[in-house]
Amino acid sequence: MRREAPGSRVVLALTGIALSAWAPVLAAPAESRAATPFACGVQYSITPATPGVDVAIVIDNRTASAVRGWTLTYSHTGYQTLVQGWNGVWSQSGGKITVTDAGWNATIPAGGGVYTGARFHRYPGGSDGPAGFVVNGTACTTR
Repeated sequence: MRREAPGSRVVLALTGIALSAWAPVLAAPAESRAATPFACGVQYSITPATPGVDVAIVIDNRTASAVRGWTLTYSHTGYQTLVQGWNGVWSQSGGKITVTDAGWNATIPAGGGVYTGARFHRYPGGSDGPAGFVVNGTACTTR
């Protein structure tokens, strides 16, 4: 016959009560944090450069979290062709412009910004300018 140590039932009973008190907390799924929606702004400016224009773009991160990795897209109408870009990997397909981070500038700090730019050749007929700035799938406000 097995003998119990004195007070072992009391310890087991108290342990059971303590665990049952914590059971709702332990069994509850971890609260999922809603991701902060990305909010961005774009500052766009041009400077004449023969035979076209230099474009300067600053992407502002208007959230409290850093953005790691970014892709900017926008469109333009008119007659201009991408010559070269800097501080990003630039490409053009018709009137759609895409700029991806250059690796070393992939992080846009919370409340901060990142600069990129390019030179475009303009043909007679000009351009109506850019429209529809989108960063990582989010439409940005422009200034």
